[in-house]
Amino acid sequence: MDDKNKIKVLVVEDNHDHSFLVKRALEKNPDIFTVKIVDTVEKCLDVIQKEEFQIIISDYKLPGFSGLQLLAQLRKKNIDLPLVMLTGSGNEEIAVKAMKEGAYDYVIKEPDYFKTIPLVIRRALDRHKDKKEKEKLEDEIKMKVLELEDVNKKLAILSITDGLTEIFNYRYLSEVLGKDCHEAHGGFFCGENCRFCDTSHSHLNPKK
Repeated sequence: MDDKNKIKVLVVEDNHDHSFLVKRALEKNPDIFTVKIVDTVEKCLDVIQKEEFQIIISDYKLPGFSGLQLLAQLRKKNIDLPLVMLTGSGNEEIAVKAMKEGAYDYVIKEPDYFKTIPLVIRRALDRHKDKKEKEKLEDEIKMKVLELEDVNKKLAILSITDGLTEIFNYRYLSEVLGKDCHEAHGGFFCGENCRFCDTSHSHLNPKK
């Protein structure tokens, strides 16, 4: 598989034995994953500005920062990358908190935990894809709502009645619809077969 089609994983881990185990577990699938390792939050934030990654795997305990602080920095910088948190055994509360703060999943560092990393990554990426599709759909719905509101405003204008006679403003309706019809036909009047063009633009397109 071409490198550009591989899942590029950024591992943030200061324990070199642990990062080696995670890297080896992922590189057992060399056609699927490519791995880069950094050992501090600062290096993580720097490298993701220079390279593209699909996911971050981060330990909770890092020099000078925690994994939760890394999550906060990603949000602050509007970096939309799924993150999986690694925590020590007995830190389940921290893992749950990380999920509430935006982590996509967590892995407890139990014996052979690194073997579960490939599956966890796929699951997190699927959730991230679903989230992006949902956001796209919501944006499309918002646009449709705005378009519908615009149509309703135009219809409200077209339904205006004369303030004195309470008679439907047919002249205004004809002018507006005739203008729209005129524009829709590239600036040419439709002729005698178009009721609105004939009515609203009779002075510009006189009958012979």
